[in-house]
Amino acid sequence: KDNALSQEELRNVVVESSKLVPSKHRSILLNLFDLENITVDDVMVPRQRIEAIDLASDEDTWREQLRTCYHNKLPVFEREINHIVGILHVRQALTLLHRDSFSAEDIREHLSQPYFVPSGTPVFTQLQFFQERKQRFALVVDEYGELQGLVTLADIIEEFVGEMTTSVPGRDDGPLWDPSGRTRVEGSSSLRELNRRL
Repeated sequence: KDNALSQEELRNVVVESSKLVPSKHRSILLNLFDLENITVDDVMVPRQRIEAIDLASDEDTWREQLRTCYHNKLPVFEREINHIVGILHVRQALTLLHRDSFSAEDIREHLSQPYFVPSGTPVFTQLQFFQERKQRFALVVDEYGELQGLVTLADIIEEFVGEMTTSVPGRDDGPLWDPSGRTRVEGSSSLRELNRRL
């Protein structure tokens, strides 16, 4: 007789193991069951929230962005966000701030090749791609090459184990409920993110 448990039966075992398995561990295990159903689109930072540098901007704008950026890698484009020319490693580019002036060409010298992945790529496949390519940062594009968002290794890991870093400036940590039990959330919040918080 075959005693193997189906995935759904195994999920039920984990759900009902509340006395044996700590809730944090149980949450991670349950998230792993969703691995096959989640794509990079579910965990990526959407296009409109990407922090990026436009080479067509001026030096004052670049200086301000480098001084205040939250991330250690920034996509760099020229005039139009779909024309990504490279990825700027902010730590390496901070030397530019010590110069009296610098140009778009100076920024270009610090760029690395962008790494693109197709929209709809399963998260598990993307984890393997990151491992094989020794990458931690990818730009998600649709079938026409239009930028949809960006995904990092940290985004994928946080999907399964929960928040690992301090919150991003301007992002709330959860819904605030009023006395009547209602709340307001940012319109750009993803349903997965809202469900996780609720």
